[in-house]
Amino acid sequence: MKEVTKIMECEDGNQQIVYPLFYDVEPNDIRKQSGTVGRAIAKHQTNRQIKKWEKALESAGSLVGWDLKNIANGSKTCMKLKPSRIIKEISLKLRSVHVGNDENVIGMERRMQDVESSLGIGLNDKARMIGIKGMGGIGKTTLA
Repeated sequence: MKEVTKIMECEDGNQQIVYPLFYDVEPNDIRKQSGTVGRAIAKHQTNRQIKKWEKALESAGSLVGWDLKNIANGSKTCMKLKPSRIIKEISLKLRSVHVGNDENVIGMERRMQDVESSLGIGLNDKARMIGIKGMGGIGKTTLA
């Protein structure tokens, strides 16, 4: 819940874009904290941060994102095998951002190519995850 709260704070305060993926939960359940989400939140009513969490969930549930049922016709297997749809849609939304043309982000084009080749997009139909680690100040956040 701390992560969801922080993500929503970044979306509000920093004008960052958030595209939620609703996996095994209805967006309306997130927005209204009902169903399984409501039962989980009810267990934490004594937590001092509950109001922040409820506000963050309401905001996240109101965002336009992807509902697993709409993407994969309710099939979890299909979703795991087809992450390229989400990647393509986000890329289209961000297409106006050209890292190679930004004078303030020096050397990112080569790093982006390295990350893209590590993903192996198009080689097979498996879900992928990349972790970025390293010492502070080397551009992990910028790369992410």
